[in-house]
Amino acid sequence: MDTRKSQWEDSRTPPWLTRRADGRNSASSGAESDSEGSSTESERVTTDLHRVTCPRARGGAVLPPPHPHGVDSKALSTQRRITELDQQKEELKIELQLEVALLQGELQTERERLHKHTEQLHILRESRQKPTYSNTQQERIKLEKERVRLEEMKTKWKEREKLLTQTDGKWDTETQLQLQQEKEALDGAVKVFEDWEFRVLEMESSVEEERMEGETEREISREQHAINSTQERVRQLEQQLKEMEKEKEKEISSLREEKRELLHQTHRVLKENKPVIDSSNSTGSASTMASLSPLANHRAVQDMSGSTRRRSSHRKVSERPMSVQGEACKSVALRSVK
Repeated sequence: MDTRKSQWEDSRTPPWLTRRADGRNSASSGAESDSEGSSTESERVTTDLHRVTCPRARGGAVLPPPHPHGVDSKALSTQRRITELDQQKEELKIELQLEVALLQGELQTERERLHKHTEQLHILRESRQKPTYSNTQQERIKLEKERVRLEEMKTKWKEREKLLTQTDGKWDTETQLQLQQEKEALDGAVKVFEDWEFRVLEMESSVEEERMEGETEREISREQHAINSTQERVRQLEQQLKEMEKEKEKEISSLREEKRELLHQTHRVLKENKPVIDSSNSTGSASTMASLSPLANHRAVQDMSGSTRRRSSHRKVSERPMSVQGEACKSVALRSVK
């Protein structure tokens, strides 16, 4: 009877209440299986995470993220060229300012020299307007005629004075008065003649000096030549200054146009390669995530382990009421058999 009871009890014992040989029940074994399964699953997830976030080449090396090296190098080269163009433009401006200042200084000096020569030539030409030798000769002829006339007047006056002396002053008063007037006129004519003669002598002296030296004409010739040379030099400097300004402006315009073309080309290249740059940015973000993948994978494993532990604990909590219910059923069965 006890044997049948024992067999019946064994047959009536629920499988989840059977004990294992090592003393652990099937629920704990299931928990361990779940834990092992969760651990395996975590390892698989970790492996999957590493496989997804860490791209590798055939040899096992980590692949670098795609990067538009061509675009960057071209942009850097263009930027360097633009900097060189700006520097060349500034150097050209400084060089132009220096050369223009030198030319303007030389031009100002030549203009002052031209003004000086022009004034000297004007003075020489005025001095050349003085009486020439022919004019002096004519004055000399007139002077000699006046001299002859004065000599005649003197002779007549002397004769009349001599006649008056011979008559012992018996001339009438009117004749004496007339003789006195002739004497005064003769003295006045002599004085005028002397002044005139002095001027003629000065003219002859001046003309003689000019004829002997010839400085006036030579000075005029030299000044005229200097004026012509200075005018030609001024004209050349003005033309050179204009050509230099045009040449430098042309060079600066060429540099400015090249800079504008480079900027336009850079803008076009950046616009064309914008998808590549966006892809590079996305790949860079993925690479950053890949570099952080050990930490992320560790967190993922912890999350999976935590969820497994929570699931195992939940199973244990749900199985305990069932075990109690099984014990209650066993007690009821034993009572009924008894």
